[in-house]
Amino acid sequence: MTDDLVLNARRRSQPWPTLVFALLTVAAVLGLELAREHQRVRAEQVSRLRTQVTVVTDNLARQLLGVKNALDGIRSDIAPPDKRPPPQLMAQRLQALSEAMPGVRGIMVLDAQGQVVGADRQDLSRRNFVDRPYFSAPRNEPLYARLYVSAPFRSILGRFSLNLTRAMTHPDGSFAGVVTANLDADYVEILARSVLYSPDMHLSILHGDGELFLDAHQEPPVLTSADFTAAAAALALVKAKPGEVVVTQMDDGAGAQRLLVVGAVQPSALDMDKPLLVAASRRLSDVYAPWRDQAVDYGLIFLLLSAGILSTVYFVEQRRNTAYLAGLERQRMAAVNARTLQFGLEGADLGFWEWNARTDTITVNTREAEILGYADGELELKPELWKELIPASEWDVVFAAFKNHVKASAAAFSGEHRIRRKDGRLVWVQSHAVVSERDGRNRPLQILGTHLDISEKKAAEQAIHDTAQRLELAMETGRMGLVDLHVATGALIVNARGFEIVGWPATESAEIDIGRWRSLLHPDDVARVDATFEPTLAGLTQSRSCEYRLRHSAGHDVWVQMRARAVALDPDGKAARVVGAFQDITEARQASTRLAEAAELQRRTGSLARVGGWQFDVASAQMTWTDELYEIHELPVQPVTLESSMAFYLPPGRAALRQAVQEALAHGTAWCLDAQITTALGNPLWVRTQGEAVGAGWPGGAAGGGFAGHHRAHRLFRRAEGSQCPAGTVDAHRRAHQCRQP
Repeated sequence: MTDDLVLNARRRSQPWPTLVFALLTVAAVLGLELAREHQRVRAEQVSRLRTQVTVVTDNLARQLLGVKNALDGIRSDIAPPDKRPPPQLMAQRLQALSEAMPGVRGIMVLDAQGQVVGADRQDLSRRNFVDRPYFSAPRNEPLYARLYVSAPFRSILGRFSLNLTRAMTHPDGSFAGVVTANLDADYVEILARSVLYSPDMHLSILHGDGELFLDAHQEPPVLTSADFTAAAAALALVKAKPGEVVVTQMDDGAGAQRLLVVGAVQPSALDMDKPLLVAASRRLSDVYAPWRDQAVDYGLIFLLLSAGILSTVYFVEQRRNTAYLAGLERQRMAAVNARTLQFGLEGADLGFWEWNARTDTITVNTREAEILGYADGELELKPELWKELIPASEWDVVFAAFKNHVKASAAAFSGEHRIRRKDGRLVWVQSHAVVSERDGRNRPLQILGTHLDISEKKAAEQAIHDTAQRLELAMETGRMGLVDLHVATGALIVNARGFEIVGWPATESAEIDIGRWRSLLHPDDVARVDATFEPTLAGLTQSRSCEYRLRHSAGHDVWVQMRARAVALDPDGKAARVVGAFQDITEARQASTRLAEAAELQRRTGSLARVGGWQFDVASAQMTWTDELYEIHELPVQPVTLESSMAFYLPPGRAALRQAVQEALAHGTAWCLDAQITTALGNPLWVRTQGEAVGAGWPGGAAGGGFAGHHRAHRLFRRAEGSQCPAGTVDAHRRAHQCRQP
């Protein structure tokens, strides 16, 4: 008994250093976690800003490429003086092209003196813009392949804009004028505002010289955007290599630091003389606001937890000595009961442990030692065993629940927690314990407990949880609606985004009847939707997809794309549960419609002009015709070759064309000739054929390339008197029917 008292006194002094160390460890872990969270928040914001900058730069690059291709078309079709149509017809063509190109406000053709010779607006006709930078830059350095990007300026309409210009040159390389398009700042601002995701975020687009083109933001800036984005642009020009994105911090002039990401728009395919810079930034105080709140919460929780633990340990230690002495006898009796219980535990694969309060000793069975990773008899069974094996982050909760039972406030102790094995690995256990013997003052003398290894169960639960989180994140990121149909009851669970798409009040998720959802289907789409998903309801587990319309609460139709599959089958093999995801594709459908209309307009224009186009790739020997060229030759659409194309020409024209092709292969020379062909239906027809070498490696075609050109059909046995081919083309007419050359 004296030895027991000494041991008990020694045990009372041991928890305090351990407790202090545990609290300091928890504080260190919390501090480390906050530091990691701080880094994660910054990395997340940098990634988001980088993504937004990339979205804008990619869209701007595509927009600039479209404008460049349009300017090239104008330059080759109407810019040369001998090919220009009448001013009124030219204005109509430019106006049609300007209206068909999103983001372009105006198009002009200027001669070498800066005089407007063609424009999409009547009020610009015959004006002179020789002093404009977008004219002077190509005039001073007329590079045919370069896209000139002017500095932002206020146009004659008072709007802030910039011009994209292509130089026109004479055959000798001298300056002949420009074709220029005005980039619509309002269109670009819509793109810039579409990527703003926070009130404190700014997104600016600047010229490569540092001049501001536009600035998009949701709240008034403390400085003009030019103050901080110009500095960012300078930094990008110094540090960034082509294609890089620069990340930095800077003071916005009002004592606030901003996180800044800058990217450049200068794809090599455009050969731009100046880049455009896209700068996105956020105020650091707003970026780290959630992190600061989390740090305060951690601090308060730690203080409350420390106070509670210290108070609990103090009172427990006060009562432990008394309880310890009284439990010695009961511990002896509990040992007898524990041995009896051991036989039942072995069949249930349960680890068993017993604590004798009288001797303050612990015994375990073989299975318990295996769960802990020890051989039988290897584990040191000391009173502090469980506190050492249970992680500090879980010990307080486990001990509090256990103490609640020991005090007779609960019939038994039960819970799930982790326990550390010999090799340091943590395993999950289902823990049960009960006080099997008490003294006259209701103090425990013996405690029996079991452990069941549930690591596989917890791993499966964690996998399900992780999958649910990933699904939720994917839905949020992709702005997807989610539906979950229970076929037997007709109950349909719809998430908040799904309700938002059809204009219903958004809730976390709600259950509605499938009939109510089907009532939103457009009548013309019902049969198609039913036919698409009928195999799914029949038990097909592969995903099926369908695009259809739903009626919005505001009265208009919303196009959606639904992808669904059966995830559970009933005993008959039919779908018992169907899960689907859908998204709003209204804007994409509208864009597709606009593209189709534009393509149809282009096709009709070629048909009215009786002009067919063709292209021949030297490397692959592939010939490509437009639909109009098939119509001119009265030939059904089918594969054609260079030789089969020449076969339509009568011998004089065929020889002249073959010679022109050979000269183009050798020297890259363009040609223009009038010749007679016989169509596939045997009808004679006069055509004018023009072609030129395109691609790398000319003359000689050493690095590949091809030919491109067009045919214009004339009436039978008639040619336009006085019509001339462009200067510099092969004089092939002498070998055909002596077309007059300039």
